[in-house]
Amino acid sequence: MFETMKPLSKETHAKLKFSPAPSYAFARQMTSAPLTIKELPDACKIYPIVFPTQNAEEVAAGYGPLPVALFSLLKDSNAFIDETGIWNARYLPAYVRRYPFSLAKTGVEDGQFAVVIDEGAPHFGNKGKMLFTKGGKASKHIEQMTTFLTNLQSATLQTQKLTVLLEQHELLKPQQISYGKEDEQKGLRSFRVIDEEKLHKIDDALLAVWTRNGLISLVMAHLFSLGNMNVLAERHGAEALSAVGSDNAS
Repeated sequence: MFETMKPLSKETHAKLKFSPAPSYAFARQMTSAPLTIKELPDACKIYPIVFPTQNAEEVAAGYGPLPVALFSLLKDSNAFIDETGIWNARYLPAYVRRYPFSLAKTGVEDGQFAVVIDEGAPHFGNKGKMLFTKGGKASKHIEQMTTFLTNLQSATLQTQKLTVLLEQHELLKPQQISYGKEDEQKGLRSFRVIDEEKLHKIDDALLAVWTRNGLISLVMAHLFSLGNMNVLAERHGAEALSAVGSDNAS
């Protein structure tokens, strides 16, 4: 979705204007999006929520994986966007709502970020509201978006500090999902889910701690959301009604 990322600058973007995109066609190939713990109560009612394999940078930094909302079982598709570009779901993840804005690190220390934009996004052009005033100050929209991005970043770190506990206690197991008849299997997504058998063996005292810090709420939202996997399969077509999963993914 993000292609031509550039730091937002009053010199470079003094005359650039912003207007909401007419549709979500820009996210038509977006198959998933990360979520924060604050989004899970709404997102779990609509999307299957799973966990990706972490990258080396996150592991080295001591952060856990961000839960992600699945939008498709197929590559480069989004089952929640119709032919006209309308997003057909009651909740839209913050990761999508922030586009075409984001934060990028400006230094090696934590907390050093700057607003960046996707210059090729359909939101930018000669129509709409200016990103900067004539005096070079950020517009009200930019100020609001900066606050939104900062809050999203804070919620992201909060979530990753919780999910690292899932890694430490080895509570995530690999899984694959496909759909269709046995001789016509379509779609194949690999991800990780909570190992409920291991979860049930966690000490009661530790579970009490996790209940207070919010991790159990995150876990329950994830487990509840897996019931949406069949609903997602149905969005790919009537033949997708036999969605299946397995625990023997490699």
